[in-house]
Amino acid sequence: MPKKQSNFNKLTWIFTELLIGLAVLVYGLWGTITRDPIIYIILLTIGGVLLLVAIIQLIIHFKKREKLYCAKCGERINKDDDFCKKCGEKIEKK
Repeated sequence: MPKKQSNFNKLTWIFTELLIGLAVLVYGLWGTITRDPIIYIILLTIGGVLLLVAIIQLIIHFKKREKLYCAKCGERINKDDDFCKKCGEKIEKK
């Protein structure tokens, strides 16, 4: 029996991490300004690291997008193409 695919994919996790990092960063900044700064500086650092990691993951995710090329002529093709635009070769779907 095949595994059920989750709608909560990697990109959703990255955006969740981004939001949590932003919330912790803002809360840490607010606490540093208005209260005892030691604990809130730690929160500020954690929020900054989470934001940085999420941004790096987003950059990697969008750079790694699958690039497809025609096996016959090497022309770049889209996932939904049935034939190569340059040479007309039929593209086999995986």
